[in-house]
Amino acid sequence: MRMKWTVTFWLVLLAGVLTSASGTDLPTVGLAELPWCSEQPLDWNDFQGEPPIDAALRTEAAAIHITLRWHVTFQVEYNRHLDRWKGTVDLSSIEVTNVIDPSRSWVAPGKQSDEVLNHEQRHFDLNEVYRLKLLSVLPQPRTVGDSAETVKKELNEAIYSAANKILSKLQEVQEQYDEMTHHGTSPEGQAEWDKKIASWLIDPSQAP
Repeated sequence: MRMKWTVTFWLVLLAGVLTSASGTDLPTVGLAELPWCSEQPLDWNDFQGEPPIDAALRTEAAAIHITLRWHVTFQVEYNRHLDRWKGTVDLSSIEVTNVIDPSRSWVAPGKQSDEVLNHEQRHFDLNEVYRLKLLSVLPQPRTVGDSAETVKKELNEAIYSAANKILSKLQEVQEQYDEMTHHGTSPEGQAEWDKKIASWLIDPSQAP
């Protein structure tokens, strides 16, 4: 006997402020959203949102609206030989996406500089680093138990626990990035983080 369940999570990062929500259905990617692509870096055309009224007074010159979504299906099967139920992630079902919503990303008037754009690009890059880390941990949870319901509950909790560790660390690192670069206004701090993030994209296991 085999049964399948779906778990979904999505995380939105806006200029270092994190919000999240979960549900049973994978949210669709809007037509205006653009996926991260190493061959297509951001440009100012990707910041179409209306700046807030107080944009000129804010520390940040721009805000990028990026979303990290993940979705997996797991299955619970009865093993006759062991007389136990086993739960595993369906590897073919794993999906993790990292996108920008241009309609909700903005730049303050007169502040469209290469330095500011680079800073926002690294926010997007950081999301990509942790997208890759999430891809590596989602296949790992598995459980064994005496009933299908017990295995389902424990596996669901294990999947969310593994994912939430990655997403919590992403929030922490994004906030640290803004703090250490002073929102991109510290050339030395920005250069250091540019180097870090570039190396993490090559090998995400280096990232904290």
